[in-house]
Amino acid sequence: MITVSVTDPDTGSPQRSRVTFLAQGSTPSPHPPEDVRIDRGSWTGNISGVAYVMGEDTPVTLPYGEYEVVASRGFSYTVDRRAVTLSPEGPSSLDLQIQRVVDTSGWVSSDFHIHAFRSADSFVPYDVRALQAASEDLDAPILTEHVYVNTMASEVDELGLTDVVAPIPGQEVTTFAFGHFNAFPLVVDWLKPNMGGVFPHDKDPHGLFQAIRDQHPGDEIIQVNHPRGAELSSYFTHVGLQTGTAEVVNPDRWSLNWDTIEVFNGSCGAGQSYEDWIGLTNHGVLKVLASGSDTHKERSPPGTPRNWIRIDKETVLANHGSLVPVVRSRSQFVSCGPFVRFRAIDDQGTTVAHLGEMAAPDADGAVTFAATVEAPPWMQIHTVRLRENGLIIDEVTVTAANEGSILLDETFVVNPESDAWYNLEVHGSGSMHPVAFSGPPDAYTNPIE
Repeated sequence: MITVSVTDPDTGSPQRSRVTFLAQGSTPSPHPPEDVRIDRGSWTGNISGVAYVMGEDTPVTLPYGEYEVVASRGFSYTVDRRAVTLSPEGPSSLDLQIQRVVDTSGWVSSDFHIHAFRSADSFVPYDVRALQAASEDLDAPILTEHVYVNTMASEVDELGLTDVVAPIPGQEVTTFAFGHFNAFPLVVDWLKPNMGGVFPHDKDPHGLFQAIRDQHPGDEIIQVNHPRGAELSSYFTHVGLQTGTAEVVNPDRWSLNWDTIEVFNGSCGAGQSYEDWIGLTNHGVLKVLASGSDTHKERSPPGTPRNWIRIDKETVLANHGSLVPVVRSRSQFVSCGPFVRFRAIDDQGTTVAHLGEMAAPDADGAVTFAATVEAPPWMQIHTVRLRENGLIIDEVTVTAANEGSILLDETFVVNPESDAWYNLEVHGSGSMHPVAFSGPPDAYTNPIE
């Protein structure tokens, strides 16, 4: 057994962190029998153990041998990597150090799609999901069980995490005919079947979306999950949405009574759902580009990809419903790593429009956009692209070595000939293992019009 602590190298203050142990060489890796396995034996790669360190010394029991030990906390912190040999002679303790290097103040990170043990295809306890949210720097985890409405609030409270995690109750309303749809925030009602969960099996899409709206006395977000794929689980496929034209083959089944599109499910990288979002936006269907991890296993921590929403964390902690109008206004971006600020500015450098807002051209008919990209030193970013109405019109190569957090601070000047919308993409390379298992770093913003 080894006791692990994680601190800030400058202040010495304790840090919340995920500490990952990767077996090296011939070191044996624990692998319990199938009927009792809790997934740690099948993490991606040679991961033998994971500790969720919440600011206190945390014991970890592993076979003797050689390990690479990695302390991390999501995408805004440094990582600490150490080579450690565990033996009867020691060491008995290990102090790791990480610190925040990316300033995300004024923004809240949220995962819109998280499963746990009340989903029939998941078995992760709520306290583990709460610990993962804290150790991944995920501010607002949204629990979306398949059939139930539920929340991690009591687990967050019992673990003393109420100052860092704002758990939001939701549901993945799961049809077996025309798609899956997330909704949040919803009301947990212990006196109703499935704690107030919405049942989809007697409703068409129009009736289902209205039933979701009626479940909550206030306002809520409805998201189309993984819109492309098998017809029974993918709404755009079911209705026959034509990419690029916004027309559908089955108009009787087509409703726009929803808010966000899960363009990125479990990883980033442009696919047909991204092209669908571009086509809908070009035809005036202004829905929100969003994402969700869709995590079902402990080996897939929540928060990759994540949505960064332009709202103060204190506001969300005080009122979960405060997320709804901000998300619906498209004031967010999606990230598998990089932190992006994209805004329109005037000739004095003052912001005149944020994501989801409108910017007027200046006297010369030009609009100036400011783009800032930040990432920790262990993340590699190489390209930033600007799109106009979905078409790439500019591209910048990131050449600076990633020694500080700011990798790009650039302006783009455009001269639109008519009404147009613009969004930014950030692309990187290399594996982010073991911090994330989603592939290389990427980020995509919602538009400025």
